[in-house]
Amino acid sequence: MKGLVFSCCAAAEMVSGFLKSSSHNLRYVGIDSLARIVRINAKYAAEHQLAVIDCLEDPDDTLKKKTLELLYKMTKPSNVEVTGTLSPLSPLKSAGISPNVMQPS
Repeated sequence: MKGLVFSCCAAAEMVSGFLKSSSHNLRYVGIDSLARIVRINAKYAAEHQLAVIDCLEDPDDTLKKKTLELLYKMTKPSNVEVTGTLSPLSPLKSAGISPNVMQPS
């Protein structure tokens, strides 16, 4: 079990490098990989939450959708703070991304 924990921690750390890349493709790989790690345990992704949020600024709509799905999986009452309306997400709606993206898959 210790090996799995170390592997998840190490993998999450490596993935964070992809999230900070300027390449859309590498950022997508980072989001997808982190989503797979979250399936094991969300705590391994928690320290990379801000890097994940930064991916919402990417112009690629597919990456935005995948990022929102990951953030939904990472969300828990202790790491959410409501600060306003969802109006900043309106560009996602105009890009054809449904509000249902926040529903679990």
